[in-house]
Amino acid sequence: MNTEDSENSASQSNNGGNFDPYFVASSDNPTSSLVAVVFNGLNFIRWSRNVRRALVAKNKEGFINGDILKPAVNHKDYPKWKRADFMVVSWILSSMNSELADDFGYIDNAVELWKELTKRFGQSNGPLIYQLKKEIDNLNQENLTIVTYYGKLKKLWDEMQNLRAFPTCTCGALNFCSCMFLKKVAEFEEEDKMMKFLLGLNGGYEGTVTNVLSMDPLPTINRVFAITQQKEKLNVLLYTM
Repeated sequence: MNTEDSENSASQSNNGGNFDPYFVASSDNPTSSLVAVVFNGLNFIRWSRNVRRALVAKNKEGFINGDILKPAVNHKDYPKWKRADFMVVSWILSSMNSELADDFGYIDNAVELWKELTKRFGQSNGPLIYQLKKEIDNLNQENLTIVTYYGKLKKLWDEMQNLRAFPTCTCGALNFCSCMFLKKVAEFEEEDKMMKFLLGLNGGYEGTVTNVLSMDPLPTINRVFAITQQKEKLNVLLYTM
C-alpha cells in the first residue's frame, strides 16, 4: 500500500469511513448530478425515487428525511455535519435543471430543501397518472423490437405502480382471508398488462396473439414476452435465409 492509500485509509478510519454519514470522500464533487434523470418540474416522482436511491448508496438519506439531526453549533460534529449537508444540497440542486435550481438556491439545509420540493411538486399525482395512462394507451410496437416495446411498457407500468400502489389493509381482515383475494387482484392486473401488450403488437403477430388468447389459463406477461420474442427471432431468421 503506498503512502497516499495509507493516508486515505487512515482518514476514512478516523471518520468512520463510508459508514459514517458525515463522511465525504475526496472524490465527491458538489457540482456532480446524483442521477441521470434531471428534474424538470414534471417528473418529481421518478426523479425523487432515483435521488433517494443514490443517497442511500452514499449513506446520506438521513440528511433529507430528518433522521440525521443538525448538531448544536458548538458541538464537535457540527463542522462535519455542515460539510456533508451542504454536499447533499449541492448534489440535489445539481440534479435539477438550472432554472428550477435557481428557485431553490436560497435553501441551504438538505431536509428543508427536500420538504419544500415535496410540498411544491409531490402532492398531486393526478396529472402524472393521467399522463402515464395516456402514454400507456397510446404506446404501440410499430417499428420497435419486442424487447424495446416491452421495456417501454414495463417502465410506464412501474412508474404507475409507484404512483398508485395497492392499498394496504389496516384492519387486519386480510390476515384471515382464505380466498386468496390479493393473489386474484394481482392476477387481474397481470392480465390487463398482458392484454395491453398484445393489443399494441404490430400486424405480424396476429397468429401469435390468437394462439396466446386460446391458452387456458392465460399465460403471464413474462411468458407472452418470451413467446413473442421467440417469434421475432424466427421472423429474422427466415428473412435472412
